[in-house]
Amino acid sequence: MGLVIFIHFAKIPERKSEVRTIIQPLKADKEIYIKKAMVWINRYLDK
Repeated sequence: MGLVIFIHFAKIPERKSEVRTIIQPLKADKEIYIKKAMVWINRYLDK
């Protein structure tokens, strides 16, 4: 559910910087499901 919300906000140009700030601490996480979620979110942030 959380991933869906982040992806939704990552699609809104005005919210991209907020999403980047929130997910910044998770970039160093070693859990595979966190890494996969970061890939999905970053796809939308890079568009």
